[in-house]
Amino acid sequence: MRIALRRARISEAHLSNRGDFTQHGEVKAPRVPAERYGGAVTARCLELGLNVNIVHFPGLGSVLRIAPPLTIAAEDIDLGLELLDRALLECSGVS
Repeated sequence: MRIALRRARISEAHLSNRGDFTQHGEVKAPRVPAERYGGAVTARCLELGLNVNIVHFPGLGSVLRIAPPLTIAAEDIDLGLELLDRALLECSGVS
C-alpha cells in the first residue's frame, strides 16, 4: 500500500506530462517520447546508486524499469524511491 501511494505521488509530481507509472508495464495512455529525459534520469539514478533502465516497446514507447530483489526491506524500497524522486527532480529541465 505505501509503495502504491509513494508511486502515485512521484507520478503526479514529475511525470504528468511525460508518462505514467504503471504496474507490470501496462500502458495507460500514449505519450510523446522523452528519450533525453529518460536517459538523463537513468544516468542520474546510477550516479546516486539506484540501478534502473529503460525498456523500449515498439509502437508503445518506453518504460523506466526498476527490478529490486524479492527480499528487499521496506527501508530499501523507501530509499530507492527517494533516489528516483531526486533524479526525476534534478533532470526535470531535460527535454
